[in-house]
Amino acid sequence: MRKVGEPFARSVQDLGFSAVIGPNLSAYLHSEHRVWLDNRAVCQLFTEFSLRHGLPVIFHTYLEDSLVHQDWLVEYLRLNPTQAFIATGFDCKGGNNSRFVARRIRLLERVQDRAGRPIRIVLHNVLSRVRVARLAHQAFPGRVHLLGRSVVLRSLKGSRLEFDAAGRSSWVKASAGHSPGLELFLQNANRLDEALADMIPGFSAS
Repeated sequence: MRKVGEPFARSVQDLGFSAVIGPNLSAYLHSEHRVWLDNRAVCQLFTEFSLRHGLPVIFHTYLEDSLVHQDWLVEYLRLNPTQAFIATGFDCKGGNNSRFVARRIRLLERVQDRAGRPIRIVLHNVLSRVRVARLAHQAFPGRVHLLGRSVVLRSLKGSRLEFDAAGRSSWVKASAGHSPGLELFLQNANRLDEALADMIPGFSAS
């Protein structure tokens, strides 16, 4: 936070970002657990700084089983009635575990119910996992947003996104006619949009 000041705010404004997602500091049972309150304070301070400078900030938090953490998140939404978005994800390769994903989405639903208003969910690390996107869409119809970081990085490295009939995604080395770069990214992005539209009716409307 010491390095985030006026020059940072001005540069973000000049670049015209649609959204700015804050730090994603977790509180799992390893070294970070000892500084959980400090991590949470950093997230809040960054959000406050961004809002004060007119930046379109979205609060980020990993979801945990702890009722204390859920209580805190509900209180955060109550104290910030204009905050309609929550960014979250499934770290430690949790996006590959169906039971883990389903439980976290149920936790999000409970937070929304307790907050008493619809919330929009930004998932930052499940972009090409149609199965996860479908679960989220069922819980938050028309209110799920996916980030394209993985598609950008893999496209720049020369990978092509493919989907099988069941909606499972895979990355394969692009052929000679598809060199790494922006063109390959656009092709992968279009392929992803088509897969989401075909496999999750109504998803693209969000």
